Parts: sequence; structure tokens; C-alpha cells
Amino acid sequence: MKEIIVLQDREYVSRKMLQMLFDMDYSTISKWAKTGLLPNPVMLGNRHFYDRQEIETRILATSKT
Repeated sequence: MKEIIVLQDREYVSRKMLQMLFDMDYSTISKWAKTGLLPNPVMLGNRHFYDRQEIETRILATSKT
């Protein structure tokens, strides 16, 4: 399956791609998703895909504080 998908002109990345793009551990992704720091994923089959633009916006907002 693909690591990046486009739905309604939005790019969604898999957990694996998220780990590579932002140098994050799987446990960090899980913790951030539970606490709301990451947007809710889109489920396709049994895989989670995250809105890349929303993640970048949230990471930038968090880093400015």
C-alpha cells in the first residue's frame, strides 16, 4: 500500500512516512495522537493516515511557544 495518499486535495501520510518525515518514534506518534497533538487519522483498511498539512501546522504552532 502507498505511504502517501491524496483525498479531496489533501495529502495524508502513513505512520511509517510520518516517522521518516519528522524523525519521530512510533511511541511518540501514539502519545501525541492520544493527547490531541496530532489530528485524528483517516483509517484505510487497517492503516492510519494523517493529514500532513495539519500536522505541520500543529508542529509549527507548538514550536513557536
